[in-house]
This record gives sequence, structure tokens and C-alpha cells, in this order.
Amino acid sequence: MVKSLIVAVLALITLGLALLDRTNITSDDASIVTENTPAKIAPDVTFARLDGGIIPLHSLAGKKVLLHFWASWCAPCREEFSTLLTRLAKEDDGTILLAVSGDAKAEDANRFLAPYRHNFKGLFDSGRVIVAHDPHHALIEGVFETFKYPETIIIGPDLVMQRKIIGVYK
Repeated sequence: MVKSLIVAVLALITLGLALLDRTNITSDDASIVTENTPAKIAPDVTFARLDGGIIPLHSLAGKKVLLHFWASWCAPCREEFSTLLTRLAKEDDGTILLAVSGDAKAEDANRFLAPYRHNFKGLFDSGRVIVAHDPHHALIEGVFETFKYPETIIIGPDLVMQRKIIGVYK
């Protein structure tokens, strides 16, 4: 009887976790900032750059910013990152990709980024791709309420958060 109860509880937990898994949600059905949502100015926060130093979000005023949250262990993030960089290279409109890693270790993020830094050297060297690191998720979860990777917030030149995309950005 006790074993049956334990199995039933574990089955319910597994089912609940499966229902919470939103990995395959795309930009078409996942925008939580819509036309009907009042405009919100991006918070005045500062990110720790993966290569050292800091990047205040408000220092990017005047440019469109893709604030992108990812981790090296996230399968959809691996699929999406190349697409984001290719799109950024093709649309030479000055958009900045502020890619914030949620990896616990900087080495994991750097290992993930190595081939992209080589293949998209111009984007990284020009400053159009800025990589930040938030290993304790203070900003990722605490400020931007991101709990599932990947997630992207589109921020306009006026620092207004225009759209939040949960899942792969298309």
C-alpha cells in the first residue's frame, strides 16, 4: 500500500513537471508583453560582463536591444544562439544582443561561446554582442522574472520593454 502511494505521488510530480515544461513555446504564442500591456521602462540595472567589467542596461539607450537569457546546458539555447547571431549579422541595423548567461560557472559559458566568437568575430568585436553573466540569477529571476531558458526581451531605443518572448525567438 505504501509503495503504491509513493509511486502515485511520484507519477503526479512527474506529470506536474511535464506540464510546467514550456521549452517548446515560441515567440508566436509566448509574448507576455503585448500591445495591451502598458509600456514599461527597462529597469536601471547593471550586468557583470563575462569578460570582466560591467554593462549598465541604460547605457544602451538609443539602440534596440535583445536582452537574451540563456545557459550552456539548455538544448533550445544551443539551437537558437546561431540563429540569433546570423539574424543580427544580416540585419545590420545596430541592434545589440545582450546575452546573459545563467550558467553557474563562467567556464561553461565561455566554452559554449568559443565557436560563436570565432564564427561571428565581427559582431563580438564591434560590441554588437555583449555577454554578461548572472550565476546567482539575481537579475535573471529577481528582476526580469525569467525562470525558463531561452527567454528574450526586446527593448526599444527609448528603453521601453516592448515584448518578452518565452522560448525560442523566431
